[in-house]
Amino acid sequence: AFETDEGTWLSVDVSPDGQHLVFDLLGDLYGLDVHGGPASRLTQGIAFDSQPAWSPAGEDIAYLSDRSGAENVWVMRVDGSGAHQVTSNDGSNEYISPAWSRDGRSLYVSLYRAERNGIELWRYELTTGRGENLSTQGVNALGAAPSPDGRFVYYAMRRGPAFEDDVRLPLWSIVRRELSTGRTETIVNNVGSAMRPVL
Repeated sequence: AFETDEGTWLSVDVSPDGQHLVFDLLGDLYGLDVHGGPASRLTQGIAFDSQPAWSPAGEDIAYLSDRSGAENVWVMRVDGSGAHQVTSNDGSNEYISPAWSRDGRSLYVSLYRAERNGIELWRYELTTGRGENLSTQGVNALGAAPSPDGRFVYYAMRRGPAFEDDVRLPLWSIVRRELSTGRTETIVNNVGSAMRPVL
């Protein structure tokens, strides 16, 4: 047990009704009333749980966890019960920034592959666990933001290696992908780069 009133490098998400928060701290997930007060621990143990995302219906929370021995995408009820694994990674790949589709039937998540120094954008169906790689080879895709009408997904994009010492601006731009056709267009292309769009 511990007490604190602040944290560093937290991932926070707000419930659809605007009344509750979920956040990660020291490898566990916590729920909190939006007006403050004591936080409720939703996950605990040796696993490192992070980057929670509330479902559109407000009934479930998606998050990242290494409780299977490798990092994967998991989903649980808002009270921490019923946790189940969605993806089947058993290697050193790392997932980043899970986001729900607007109908709550699938999850978008970025997948960092160290052997390629690249970040792919994947969509996973919750009922079957089937995954679809939405990325184009040589293009990095990070931080998905699905549109409310389900037609598009916005994300940060970078061509070439995900991480390199040679800085050539812009490093990252915001693009929009039409899901039915796969067509992409650049929305933001600032010199200083752009990351993690939120609609």
